[in-house]
Amino acid sequence: MARALRVEYPGAFYHAINRGNAGGEIFKSPRDREKFLAYLQTAVEHYGLKIHTYCLMIVKLTRSCEREPRKIRPAMWRSILPGS
Repeated sequence: MARALRVEYPGAFYHAINRGNAGGEIFKSPRDREKFLAYLQTAVEHYGLKIHTYCLMIVKLTRSCEREPRKIRPAMWRSILPGS
């Protein structure tokens, strides 16, 4: 069953989590972390995100952000998939 659509409104805070497949590693090297941070910076600039916190772990990453007034979903995807 699909989850309910995310409620979005101006000034809302969102906590986004990404995990590795089957508990696997997301970041295999320091370079992977650097690339992710560059993608996150692109999303910040493109979508006007305000990142309040983030944590990069080997098997998952989390971030808390604020977004207005465009949708949060494209911003989160852009932070993990460049060019999306």
